[in-house]
Amino acid sequence: MLVAGREINGQTRSDKTDISNYLEDENADADEHFISQAATNNFNDVVYWNSE
Repeated sequence: MLVAGREINGQTRSDKTDISNYLEDENADADEHFISQAATNNFNDVVYWNSE
C-alpha cells in the first residue's frame, strides 16, 4: 500500500485524478514498480508491505 505524505514541490490536491499530486518519482507513474526511501524535501511517500 502506498500512502502519500503532505503536499510537496508545488503539488496541489485539487485535481484528484492526477496521481503525481499525491506520489513522487517512480511511485507516480502508475506501474507495478515502487520505491521506498527516507523522506526528503522532494519525496515523502510511505510504502507499507504486508506479506500475509
